[in-house]
Amino acid sequence: MSGRKTSVWGCAAALVLGGCGLLPTASKGGGEVSEADAPPEPTVVVEGGIPDARDNPDAPVLYVQLQGPKEHATPVPYLYGYPLFAGGGGSHGLRRLRQDNWTGYDRHEEEDQDGVVRVREAFPSIGCRFEGIQQDETTYVPLFVQCDVPAPSERGGKSRPAVGKLKAGVKAAKVPAEPSLEKAFLGEWHITTKDFDGKNGTGYFNTAGGLLGFGFERGKLTSIAFLFDTPEKRWRESSLWTPP
Repeated sequence: MSGRKTSVWGCAAALVLGGCGLLPTASKGGGEVSEADAPPEPTVVVEGGIPDARDNPDAPVLYVQLQGPKEHATPVPYLYGYPLFAGGGGSHGLRRLRQDNWTGYDRHEEEDQDGVVRVREAFPSIGCRFEGIQQDETTYVPLFVQCDVPAPSERGGKSRPAVGKLKAGVKAAKVPAEPSLEKAFLGEWHITTKDFDGKNGTGYFNTAGGLLGFGFERGKLTSIAFLFDTPEKRWRESSLWTPP
């Protein structure tokens, strides 16, 4: 992994906590929305948005599906067919993603100078890694999951689409314009890192459970990530982080 990518996602981890000054704040408009008035949560398919998406070389690494009533449709990202959505049973798609791809799993813990225990987990079978903070014996706070593209050779390699119909290595301008992303996010980045110049850096879309990120180096798409909404306590359920 290059030094530049490390710095990009180091900022991404800080971004989750507001450390890069980029995390947007929600606007209530004119008052709090009551529970009765809130739009219903979509029914998220925990098994995956695309049949056999993990092992299907024709299925994109990332697929965004609009779910729920048309007037309140919610974009739900599916990574290798596993949903990244905290509502209902959707969060257990994360548990499935981790447990189904445990081969070669590696975990590393490191305490920084402030006493914060940072946890790094590698899932080489899908080219993904998780980073988070172990606050105490029972409390784990996930920061982000990042997957390199193209996919590992056993998952389709360079021939497999990275997102929608786009392959790894595409230019940054093409990602928001990809039809499935354009439909879900209206064709514009919601936020970008300070170093984003259309060739390097990271662009994000906001979703109900966190930020969906796309990392670029030398003008090419090299990684996809999901930054967890850290105040969302459903991401901290201990069952999501236990070994299979």
